[in-house]
Amino acid sequence: MTTILDLGCGKRKTLDAIGVDINPKYKPDIIHDLNSCPYPFDSEYADVIIMKHSLEHTKDREKTVKECWRILKLGGILKLKTPNFSSVNAVGELDHYHFFCTNNFNQLANKYGFKIKKLKLNYIQNPDNHPIKSIINFLINPFININHWFTERLLCYYLGGVSEIECEMVKVRK
Repeated sequence: MTTILDLGCGKRKTLDAIGVDINPKYKPDIIHDLNSCPYPFDSEYADVIIMKHSLEHTKDREKTVKECWRILKLGGILKLKTPNFSSVNAVGELDHYHFFCTNNFNQLANKYGFKIKKLKLNYIQNPDNHPIKSIINFLINPFININHWFTERLLCYYLGGVSEIECEMVKVRK
């Protein structure tokens, strides 16, 4: 059986995952502050850890990623989504401690024993809610993912920002 943790699940907990959130109103399976380490899980407990727009809410992103590494089994996957630094979603919320570019995930992976499996930019986050947004992502996402450096250095300003970064990392060493 696959063990999935949804850290910072909020009101949209991933199906079949153990939801962890500090806010009891979201009815998580476990109430825990992600700024408080260690998390209430044994080492090498989870096969998958999902953090959808929660890493930017932690005070120490490196400590958080290191703790995820501890909890993941060897070969386990850390799935992250964060606002891209160029997005109003990144700078528009007072409780965001960090802003991210794609290279941040390369650095975190190299530092903490992960290998990047997927790294992509999404022009619009959560496009499934609206068909027009899905079409826009279908047209723009391939173009902005040709070269992340070029997109984040120059192109994002002409596009009005890129909404989010999606990253999947595999734990490759103990």
